[in-house]
Amino acid sequence: MNIAINALILRRGEYSGVHVAVRGLINAVAEAAGPDERILLYVQRRPPPGLPPPTADGRVRHIRPLWPVCWRTGRITWEQFRLYSRVFADGVDILHCPAYVMPHWCLKPTAITVHDMFALRQPHLCTVSNRSHFQRMLPKSLLRARRVLVPTAAVRDEIIAWNAEQEKRIPDLECKITVIPWGVDERFRPVEDEKQREALALRYGLPPKFVLFVGRPEPKKNLRRLVEAYFAAIMSRKLPHRLVLVGPRGWGVERGLRRLIEELDIENRVVRLDFVPDADLPAIYSSASALAFPSLAEGFGLPVLEAMACGTPVICSDIPALREVAGEAALLVKGDDLPALRLAFEEVLGREETALRLRAAGLARAALFNWQHHGSRTLEVYREVAAADRRRIKDEPVAL
Repeated sequence: MNIAINALILRRGEYSGVHVAVRGLINAVAEAAGPDERILLYVQRRPPPGLPPPTADGRVRHIRPLWPVCWRTGRITWEQFRLYSRVFADGVDILHCPAYVMPHWCLKPTAITVHDMFALRQPHLCTVSNRSHFQRMLPKSLLRARRVLVPTAAVRDEIIAWNAEQEKRIPDLECKITVIPWGVDERFRPVEDEKQREALALRYGLPPKFVLFVGRPEPKKNLRRLVEAYFAAIMSRKLPHRLVLVGPRGWGVERGLRRLIEELDIENRVVRLDFVPDADLPAIYSSASALAFPSLAEGFGLPVLEAMACGTPVICSDIPALREVAGEAALLVKGDDLPALRLAFEEVLGREETALRLRAAGLARAALFNWQHHGSRTLEVYREVAAADRRRIKDEPVAL
């Protein structure tokens, strides 16, 4: 069976949760594929590191566009007007588009992955370009895809609720949806080596005690409330902890966030790290007193799982996706409830028994999520879709 995966969304310098998930998916599928299953990856002309390399026996192939498609407009154009013909030319049995949308004219069996429904259900949380693109293309992809993969039951429920609101509903959409949770990379584990942690703290200017946030600053991350709750907690309990924000420059909140930090006069207590290599993240998680993740909306919430795998206590929003991922291994609070968030900070940072309980529970919870299961379950979906297509072709009447 020839399995094609559209990996064009992966380019150098992009490190969002969706990018990490797509990369994890590709590696897991390539590792779990059987001897008669070949993986064709449609990649950028200069693909980022971390993808399975092409093999001499052709079991894994990289297929590159003839022209550069590293920019968003070029990538979308190639996906919609060139990918479907490449799929036919390459003898593909099933195509997986793991970044929400599929080619409109593709007649080959196709699965898509929908990581969240923000563009259709909470468009105010999206950039204008994402909102415009997905509002136009995602409903068409949900209609045409043979299977829809989602990382949580929360996303599945959002899709079903959206479909119920439509004047013209997509028939049998609920039957096409399969929940396959993301995994957590094996490199995320507690870093106990004090010398390694000290060297990392010196390199990044990390304080001895700190609360950590990991992610791109944007409206859904609720960073204003995070900073306000952090400030209230350290003032109330005279806590020595700093606040470390890890992630690339975002959109929609940067100016307001800087102004708030200045108004509270805590510039010397907030550390901003724009980019941290993947290899350094486990040690940063392990050094933190807690991860704070008070998002207003998530499709999965990968930093919660990564922090737990590193033994870091987690405070996160009590929203469906994070509740599903964290279970009872995190301190769940309403992200817009400032007093509750402040009390959560005080509980985790001020009570060692609470921190130790969350650490143990988090390690056990994170062990339930792995990319091997994700890869094998995704391959099962590919095989089911390909087999159904073969039966369909066999049963079609022959025109005389």
